[in-house]
Amino acid sequence: MKQTLKYWWACLLCHSRLVELFIWLRDILSGNQHTVILMFHRVVPRASQDRIYSLSEIVVYQDTFDSQMLFLSENYHLMSLNDFVNASKKRQKIPSKTAVITFDDGWEDNYLYAFPVLKKYKLPATIFLTTGFIGTDRAYWQENILFLTERLSSSQDILKNCFCLNNLSGFDTLIEGLASGTNINALRLALISRLTQVDEGAVTGLIDSLKAAAGNPEFPSRENAHLTWQQVSEMKNAAINFGSHGVNHRLLDMCAEGLLREELRLSKQMLEDKLERPAVNFAYPNGNYTEHVIGLLSECGYVSGVTVKEGLNTSASDLYRLKRINICEGRFLNPRGQFSVERFATRLAGLL
Repeated sequence: MKQTLKYWWACLLCHSRLVELFIWLRDILSGNQHTVILMFHRVVPRASQDRIYSLSEIVVYQDTFDSQMLFLSENYHLMSLNDFVNASKKRQKIPSKTAVITFDDGWEDNYLYAFPVLKKYKLPATIFLTTGFIGTDRAYWQENILFLTERLSSSQDILKNCFCLNNLSGFDTLIEGLASGTNINALRLALISRLTQVDEGAVTGLIDSLKAAAGNPEFPSRENAHLTWQQVSEMKNAAINFGSHGVNHRLLDMCAEGLLREELRLSKQMLEDKLERPAVNFAYPNGNYTEHVIGLLSECGYVSGVTVKEGLNTSASDLYRLKRINICEGRFLNPRGQFSVERFATRLAGLL
């Protein structure tokens, strides 16, 4: 009911042009234009959804992405992150209704399915690469966990034992919920969120235990692959910029000092060696950062850091705490389960 009310309210705001009035008044009264930075991760075909082992919160279907890019091309001034950061540093006026497109992680589907749409509408974008994964067949631990727990979802006792073997307590309710088959997306998100708070070694041990218990199944790496450096190079020559997302996607606020510096410096060095251009923008893995991390970013030569905190930005925003709006398939739907341009438009405006 709540989502249906949001949809009809969004329709009213859009079709009465109140969204446009709100944006105009907001910028006039604040004396500053507001820029929306969109955060994407994965863009995939609907037909491959059963072999995508990422949280639904980071997945958009290609046809939906096309509709979103069409809306942006017709209604917003698109600016690269580099241009937005440079204009902000110089306190230059940024056009009204400016949008910046970003992607986190460096999934191969960014090249296969998002890139053709971006070229179609001539839109710039920035992809934040986890450099230690590019050109490899490594899998993020989150996808591994979701793949393996699904394979073992009917074996609650085995799952519980795997968690117990790695001294991970308090997960029984989540395990039982995953086995029930209801509210799966919320439970998967809760599981991954809980595991981001535990020691990296315990998560690695859990994956090993789950693999052994499941009979070492083959992870569907084709549908969950990372970009290659050749694909990155091709996109670099077509209005796509690249920033750092660390080397191994470690949570920076939980890293020892040596690992923290490695995540920042080595990723920047690899990007600049491969792309032969400065890498000055950073996306905090999982959105985790501290004042110390920001200080090191500046020391390493980065000029911006994008977060996962929701909101809009102005030319006066802290460039190391830039806000974004997460875009995923289930977030902007009408009551029929289809993409709603009205809900999309009102959210980008800072409403609903």
